[in-house]
Amino acid sequence: MMEALRSVQVLPGPGEVLKLGAISFVLHPEYDALFVRECYPHLFEALVCKPEPTLYIVTGTPGIGKSWFFYYILARLLKSTQPPPFIVWEHMTVPNMAWCYTHETGEVFKGERTSFDDVLMNRATWYITDGVPPMLNCLARTVLLTPPDRKIYKEMLKQSASLLYMPCWELGELLACRRLLYGTVDETLAKELYQHYGGVARFVLQLPKANPSKGLDKLLEELHEAVASCDTDQLRMSVGSISTGPDVSHMLLHIVADENFKMQHLVFASKWVAEEFVKEAVHYELQGLVSLLVSTSGALKRTIYEAAVHAVLSKGGRFTAAPISYDRESFWRGIEEALEFVPCTKQAFFEDLPDTTDTPPYVVEGVYAQLQAGTKRGAEMFLAGEAQKLARTEQPEPAPPTQQQAQKLARAKGVVPAANARADKAQPANDAAAKKAAAGKDKGKQEAKRKEEAKPKEKAKGKGKEGKPAQPADGAAASKGAPPSLRR
Repeated sequence: MMEALRSVQVLPGPGEVLKLGAISFVLHPEYDALFVRECYPHLFEALVCKPEPTLYIVTGTPGIGKSWFFYYILARLLKSTQPPPFIVWEHMTVPNMAWCYTHETGEVFKGERTSFDDVLMNRATWYITDGVPPMLNCLARTVLLTPPDRKIYKEMLKQSASLLYMPCWELGELLACRRLLYGTVDETLAKELYQHYGGVARFVLQLPKANPSKGLDKLLEELHEAVASCDTDQLRMSVGSISTGPDVSHMLLHIVADENFKMQHLVFASKWVAEEFVKEAVHYELQGLVSLLVSTSGALKRTIYEAAVHAVLSKGGRFTAAPISYDRESFWRGIEEALEFVPCTKQAFFEDLPDTTDTPPYVVEGVYAQLQAGTKRGAEMFLAGEAQKLARTEQPEPAPPTQQQAQKLARAKGVVPAANARADKAQPANDAAAKKAAAGKDKGKQEAKRKEEAKPKEKAKGKGKEGKPAQPADGAAASKGAPPSLRR
């Protein structure tokens, strides 16, 4: 294998395949080709970019390709300008045994791990272990590839090892790998498995390839068992520390890593997993689900909450609803109303909802129809069965509008709010101003009389040479009493 890796002329880039020809990988004899993940080159650079530290832990969600990353490390080291003089590696499937590659001769020796103590005291040596706690009484640059199990790497953390997380697969990356290496796996089946298992190549690609006669239901049996066997206490324990939680939780929760391979947060493996877990919890341990919801935050909390809403609404019943609208400066809660939903016995997903319609593509009585993904209305839910709006005897008072909302409402009605009223005598700012103007007319009888006597003079001034009304010189709007020809 090492000779085949040394003979590779050009290392493949992300999305390409590293092939060994007729030679198989030493720890995976059934494979002779490796798909280079998008993260592999960047993750390798993180291992070599600094002289210190010399201890590294590469972990992440089980089944995403950490063990395969080992072969990529070997290829990069062998093709580097200064290959290490020795590369020692161990694997969990062969306890207490190790392999040692000598670059000078190109030979690989296999023996007990203690046989290579002298080699491991060389600072230029690379020491790689897969699922096995490495020997720490050495000077070699050490890389541990491991699932998120703290028992395996806790001693390395005590010696200030750098902890790096490999990200899960995206769907596009999985489909690219399927086209190149897993052609016997149907693309539709791979997509369906991704919708359930999430971005884990072991279940999306390797599992169906190894079991070509099994359909989707059979391939999902292991996931169903994991959901059924994990309760809210176990999940809460895993949320607190994924590296110390039960093994079954790794099929339900996935680790999200950032661009620097540091852990950001946890998410459910898929929307399906979240909803199935929550449905079980609603039925058997509702209080535990409430406690889990309170103790979580961020994306995980939102997913649990959404799944809980789906689970509760699909059971039917009477609910109180209120329309709300909000922006950065205000929050508006409308009048409440009672809604009664018919219980649903089945659940169905539809993938798309055109933006030009407000109804799902189909409605079947007794079926909870739920939008799966893909449109602007991704947050909308549709409950099959007619919802009956029940009249309330006393409608609750809506929350008072904010100043900004009041101004918008006033502008829509064509009335200037009192706070923003301008000096426009032709239009009162509010009702109080209108009453005040009317009272002023009644109070000054003598002033009104003088105006009445002055009308003939004003009428004469308003005539042109031909006795026609004159247009206002400034183009201003005429008063309500002006002739039709002067009104704008």
